[in-house]
Amino acid sequence: YFPTYSLGSFYAAQFFAAAENENSGLSLSIAEGQTKPLLQWLHIYIHQYGRRFTSAELCRKASGKTLDIQCFLKYLLDKYRNIYEF
Repeated sequence: YFPTYSLGSFYAAQFFAAAENENSGLSLSIAEGQTKPLLQWLHIYIHQYGRRFTSAELCRKASGKTLDIQCFLKYLLDKYRNIYEF
């Protein structure tokens, strides 16, 4: 179901931005194959809660704000700027 995939992408971008904000070298660690810092962040802010909170509540808890499409737009622009060098 397309809207569900889209929402998942929006949340994932926001969660990753929050994780990067807390762990400044996160992207470099992942590029080097070190995923433990991200997995630790996910465990602390996402995984341990299971279905206890709604998506909106979990988003606010993990990132400090409600779902913000700007995180996803930044992700897209960064990704495609690197690919197409614009």
